[in-house]
Amino acid sequence: MDRSVRQRVGMTERRIAIKEGYANNESPKVIASRLNCSVASVKATASQLGITRTPKAAADFRRGFAVPAEMLALYKKLMANNFSAKESGKLLGLVTG
Repeated sequence: MDRSVRQRVGMTERRIAIKEGYANNESPKVIASRLNCSVASVKATASQLGITRTPKAAADFRRGFAVPAEMLALYKKLMANNFSAKESGKLLGLVTG
């Protein structure tokens, strides 16, 4: 969509949209495009609201799957041997397909 046609959202609606986006596990890029603002602005507002992802949750979000604590050491060893995250997940049985 053309940014000149879209209108900006008010602050209250913006905060609600950001909270809902993070709750629905949407990326900041998707939320920013919906609100017609920058990704940095979404991240800053989320930080002010205290709803940013923890480093572990952010890694799980980027990776697409969670690594259980008991398999974390094995996962890190595989990653150190130049396996990709997806390959390592497949070898540990965390990802199917």
